[in-house]
Amino acid sequence: MNAVYLVSEGILIYTIDGIIDQSSMLELENVKAEIPKGKDFMILALVPKFSGYKSLKVTKTALLFDFKMIPELTHYALVTDLAWLKNAVRFISIFLPKVSFRYFDLKAKEEAIDWLRR
Repeated sequence: MNAVYLVSEGILIYTIDGIIDQSSMLELENVKAEIPKGKDFMILALVPKFSGYKSLKVTKTALLFDFKMIPELTHYALVTDLAWLKNAVRFISIFLPKVSFRYFDLKAKEEAIDWLRR
């Protein structure tokens, strides 16, 4: 996983390209720690390939991580060609009415970035 926080724009960008393991979660947690507590932010998730989680422990870590960031999350742009993942996030979005969600194909990465910057 690659992760970076663009401070000036308030965008947390991460890329998933395979299996999420403990080191991936640690990297994401370290980048999330750069965001001041209580500061709203947006997410750009780039997912060319997602093969699941390395272990049950990593799955739990990922779910807790996601749950903890909900209060400050304002926008979530998912960039993927994986229809099942778009549908899963659409379902989750029903329970997060304060977060704006948009879904983009991989070729539309720049469009996703533009949407977040508005």
